[in-house]
Amino acid sequence: MAFRVVVVGLGRSVEKAIRMALSESEFEIYPFQDAPGVLAQLREINPDVVFLSQSLSTKSIGDFSKQFQSQAQFHKTSLVLVKGLFEPLDGKKMSELDFNLVLQLPFDSRTLEKGVRALIEKKNDPQTLPEEPFLDDWIEGGEAGSQEEKIRTLVRTETSEAEKRIINRLLPEMKTWLQDELEEIKNRIKSKE
Repeated sequence: MAFRVVVVGLGRSVEKAIRMALSESEFEIYPFQDAPGVLAQLREINPDVVFLSQSLSTKSIGDFSKQFQSQAQFHKTSLVLVKGLFEPLDGKKMSELDFNLVLQLPFDSRTLEKGVRALIEKKNDPQTLPEEPFLDDWIEGGEAGSQEEKIRTLVRTETSEAEKRIINRLLPEMKTWLQDELEEIKNRIKSKE
């Protein structure tokens, strides 16, 4: 399933840069020109990350941010404020708002991709570790052999789940590394020609 990224008020050139930075096979981009009225559509999209332009009016940003963060549906959605190179960041007004990241234009594509992945990963990680299983039922009564088999089954299951979590975290990093290596090989071939 692709991650959903919403871009609000950033203009076509920045939207295009975001599309280029985030692979089409892994990310769906939903652009909007203005903050008012976007919340109703966000409920249907259920985004993983929302980029919001600082060039929108402070009132629009404030209203959007407060309404957005007050809804339980968006508690795992990251909110990123995008500011222009020469746009001052009004610390007093912005301190009242809760952004997961402030991104300054122009941005590096690789940095953007890594930042978005880190935000998604952070929001999807469990806040606490799972509870330890209760072994009391297994230890009391029953034969020693069946208790050992139950414990082995539990260990196999937990090990398998841990492997899946590790693979899911490493796969995007490996893909990025392989893409970098492929690009380097292509550059070497071009330089030899």
